[in-house]
Amino acid sequence: MTTNEECTRLRQELNSVRSIYEQRLQDSNTRFKRLQRFSENQKHQLEEIRQNVTQAEQEKTKAINDCKAANERLDKLHLELAFMERNTLEQITILRSQFQQQIFELQNELQSVKMSEYQWKNKLTIADAEKESLRAQLTSMENDVKQWQSLIKTTSDSKNAEIDSLNSKVEN
Repeated sequence: MTTNEECTRLRQELNSVRSIYEQRLQDSNTRFKRLQRFSENQKHQLEEIRQNVTQAEQEKTKAINDCKAANERLDKLHLELAFMERNTLEQITILRSQFQQQIFELQNELQSVKMSEYQWKNKLTIADAEKESLRAQLTSMENDVKQWQSLIKTTSDSKNAEIDSLNSKVEN
């Protein structure tokens, strides 16, 4: 082969290799552009994800703070409730004691009233008996008075008759 032919063949090979490399370069450039666009998309997505993560972290922090505040309020409410329960129990104890004292006093008063009622009933029974006795005495006295009146009348009538009879004898 001659140098010219060899040169031509080498040129053809070179052109063929150049064309292959140019095609590869073009494919690589196309692929690079695609990867660049993909990378840009990934950057945008990564930025969105970062923003979402940041927002989620902020929301998480806010939720944690809200939870802490709610727990503090809950703790405060528990303390207030415990205080109110203690005060309520103390008041219930005091009121129960007062109530028991009042019941005791009322029971004593009731017992006293019952004793007084019993004494008054006894006095009333005695007074009723005395009243009946006095009625009987009065009835007896009234009967005695009637008998005396009857006796006086009878005696008076008989004495008047005697006087009349003596007067008539004296006149005669």
